[in-house]
Amino acid sequence: MTRYFIFLFSFFVYQFSVSQELNISGLIKDETGLPVEYANIILFSEDESEIIKGASSDFEGEFILKKINAGNYKIRISFIGYQPY
Repeated sequence: MTRYFIFLFSFFVYQFSVSQELNISGLIKDETGLPVEYANIILFSEDESEIIKGASSDFEGEFILKKINAGNYKIRISFIGYQPY
């Protein structure tokens, strides 16, 4: 049986001086509502040619990607036994 992520995603935007940087944070849960520990979160350039940042979720399923320049990106979340999101 294929399992899917229920991905709760929130953006927290912080502006620093002249350059705009932001933090991306979120909470990853499975279909039963339990947090997914140690899931891989990868932020790619819009055309997916470059990895910008990566992180892992903590024991509560939370993650944060810090100091991201403003722009358009794609995000991929993966964990063993789950279909990538």
